[in-house]
Amino acid sequence: FIKPYLTSGPVVLLTLLGNKAVERWRELIGPENSLGAREIASSSLRAIFGKDAIFNGFYGSSDLSAAEKQIELFFPTVKADKNHLTNTATMKNCTCCIIKPHAVQERAS
Repeated sequence: FIKPYLTSGPVVLLTLLGNKAVERWRELIGPENSLGAREIASSSLRAIFGKDAIFNGFYGSSDLSAAEKQIELFFPTVKADKNHLTNTATMKNCTCCIIKPHAVQERAS
């Protein structure tokens, strides 16, 4: 069920750092069902780019504990210190994409 979805196209994994990062990301991506998101959170990423409840385009950890486990799974060399946030990004043969919240809001308009 989840494997065909995750392997159906390119996947980008992110580790977001910041105050209440899990909650803020989940608010930005919106409800899991993209169809419902279009009605109750029309400017959310899932409302704009998702297809339905399965192919909703985005994932966010349910809480901080889940996020820590998933970071360890996908990025085993990254060690999180709860008192010190470390930026592990490297810019070498890659593309950096920064999405500002106002750009998402303007796209929805």
